[in-house]
Amino acid sequence: MKIALLISLFILSTSSFSAEVYFQGPCSEESFLSAKNSGENLTAGDITISALEDSKTEYIGSVGGLNSIIGTPVGMEAIEVISDTKMRAYGWCYEIDGFQPAAMPDEIILQGSEVVRWFFAYSTYEAGQWMDYCVPSYELKSPFICPE
Repeated sequence: MKIALLISLFILSTSSFSAEVYFQGPCSEESFLSAKNSGENLTAGDITISALEDSKTEYIGSVGGLNSIIGTPVGMEAIEVISDTKMRAYGWCYEIDGFQPAAMPDEIILQGSEVVRWFFAYSTYEAGQWMDYCVPSYELKSPFICPE
């Protein structure tokens, strides 16, 4: 009986939940905010909003997704027209442990120790086709987003 109790306590103590969330802005690979969160049945959206609210960081969005953080453009202001046939659409993307899930952040229940990374990104539309998806904008540093 004592051995079973000790094994149960060991399993509980080694399976602690502690996810991390990082935010990278439009023009720098450096994170401007990071946080850890622990609990049960938390989603990627839960820890995102918790980190933003705890740090009192300005944002527009919900656990289902982010439209703007730190005053980044939204809507038509987030569209860079490059030519008559090419444009970039900017917004916030996220990944978990380096993988971009095909689900909204409130649909991803974290299991423990995951790293959630939010980054401002673009997708390019050219000649009627989307050419890429969620490319970090700090890699391009377009003057449209990163004025010198």
